[in-house]
Amino acid sequence: MIPNPMKTMATIGVTSMQEGEEDYMFRIALNVAMRNEFQVMPDVCTDGGNDKHFFSFTFRGRKLFAAENEIGGLTIMLPE
Repeated sequence: MIPNPMKTMATIGVTSMQEGEEDYMFRIALNVAMRNEFQVMPDVCTDGGNDKHFFSFTFRGRKLFAAENEIGGLTIMLPE
């Protein structure tokens, strides 16, 4: 089953990137960037590359990862 990109969570490391910005606006921008990349990913990858279950994307010059989580959505996290 493909993860639902409308059910997103972010790790504390990602949310610390806000730098004084309103939480609501930050999350909207983050989710738009993630969903844009989600749309171009294949449903399932058989060659070891990215797919809709695990992929990377860039947000404000930082590389982030999105991975399927236990609730059928995606968790956005830093690569460290």
